[in-house]
Amino acid sequence: MATSLPHFNSQRFLSDYVRHFYLPASRHGRLMRADEHAAAHALAQWKARVRDAWPGVRLRLMQSVPTQLSSDGTFEMDVAVSLNGLAAEDVCVECVIGRGIGTEITVPVRGHAENGRPTEGLMYLQDDAYHIAPLEPQAALADGEHHYRLSAAPPWCGHLSFEIRARPTHPHLAHPHELGLVHWVGTEQA
Repeated sequence: MATSLPHFNSQRFLSDYVRHFYLPASRHGRLMRADEHAAAHALAQWKARVRDAWPGVRLRLMQSVPTQLSSDGTFEMDVAVSLNGLAAEDVCVECVIGRGIGTEITVPVRGHAENGRPTEGLMYLQDDAYHIAPLEPQAALADGEHHYRLSAAPPWCGHLSFEIRARPTHPHLAHPHELGLVHWVGTEQA
């Protein structure tokens, strides 16, 4: 125990908290206080405008999603979003790709064993990995809709699920899901 205990201490988790939580929160707080809280006032006005418009935001797939892809293939997905008066930069549209079956390992075994779960482009909900791929705004369509497009290669092969979501986005939000507003359009792919 005398030789093992010095290797296990709270230094790592404290430095992770400082790096991932406390420093970003401190930077965000300084930004919100600067210029007599100008950014905070602008963000509050933006939030009120988004909350008012959000119930009218709608998503629809512009074409059906392919039911099969080759293992090295890419897919395209086009989504029309009725913004209900919001600007395209106020709305982030993302494709959430999940795995139906398979293993979690998406990096070489040695790297996985040394570094824990892979994180590049992935998020975890409990023990399930999801890849989040943002759709890029394209052009305004008729009737107040806006075109968003994704062209990507799935990070895995096998049975995958694809779900499209839209959420408000602003550079001054403390967290991407701070407003708790989201609209989903889901589809399955084999």
